[in-house]
Amino acid sequence: MRERILIVEDNQELQEMFRVRLEMEGFKLYFANNGRECLEALNQASPDLILLDLFMPVMDGYQVLEVLNAHPEWNEIPVVVFSIEGDFGQIEKAVKLGAVEFLPKGKIELDKVVDKIKVVIQEESLPITQDIILELLIEKGIIQRSEFKKKFIEKRKEALLKKLKERRF
Repeated sequence: MRERILIVEDNQELQEMFRVRLEMEGFKLYFANNGRECLEALNQASPDLILLDLFMPVMDGYQVLEVLNAHPEWNEIPVVVFSIEGDFGQIEKAVKLGAVEFLPKGKIELDKVVDKIKVVIQEESLPITQDIILELLIEKGIIQRSEFKKKFIEKRKEALLKKLKERRF
């Protein structure tokens, strides 16, 4: 199955760079020029991953992340954000809103983008393992189902922020 990626970027040249490289890898691509177009595209594309610019006209990436979090059909789509600015406060805000990875736009190396996308998609395809662990913990009375998902997401965010803090942009 070809993984579907929704690329949300207002820069046409960057869109074209992503298109050429990611199509070479066999991904099915959809594009949006801003956050509003992203939300419209989500109804048709059902992406496996969203590559999201944080700073765009009309509706920025932070606003998109807020909408995704509030929408039950979209809140589990992994989102990789990128921005020309690598300020840790902005990265932290995006992660807290649900981003699973950050890429600095000024240093985009397409091979690294492809590698990150593959890692994120692979990680997201492991829900069976998560479900098995969850069932075992529930059986043993260690945790409740709703509590597990909340804690899992919380720990994932903490781990990502720690990793990003140590990275040099």
